[in-house]
Amino acid sequence: MRPIIFRVWDEKRNCWDTSHNFYFYANSPLISQGRILQQYTGLKDKNGKEIYEGDIVRYVEKMDCHGDSQVLTATVIYDNDYGAWGLGKEEIHNYFLDFTVVKNTVEVIGNIFENKDLLK
Repeated sequence: MRPIIFRVWDEKRNCWDTSHNFYFYANSPLISQGRILQQYTGLKDKNGKEIYEGDIVRYVEKMDCHGDSQVLTATVIYDNDYGAWGLGKEEIHNYFLDFTVVKNTVEVIGNIFENKDLLK
């Protein structure tokens, strides 16, 4: 069994809240206090950095049988329809996140709060 880990973004102070441990339940007051929870995927990028929901990642997509590929940028999302972590842009699912994809090509380059410009 693996622990379920979250990081917390404080909308009021516009920063990550690392001041204390948070315990929460369904209908937690954290959400109403201007804090946003983002879950750890359980995966690390090709450099060993933990990947969280809301992270912006760069990854390589193979395009054809000739080995041509392109580098893309996307947001880490949880896909409720498939019950899996994926890479998406504006809720368009591109790729499932799994150990093989992450180990070889995925690199965390920012997150949706501090680096919105990376998604343009």
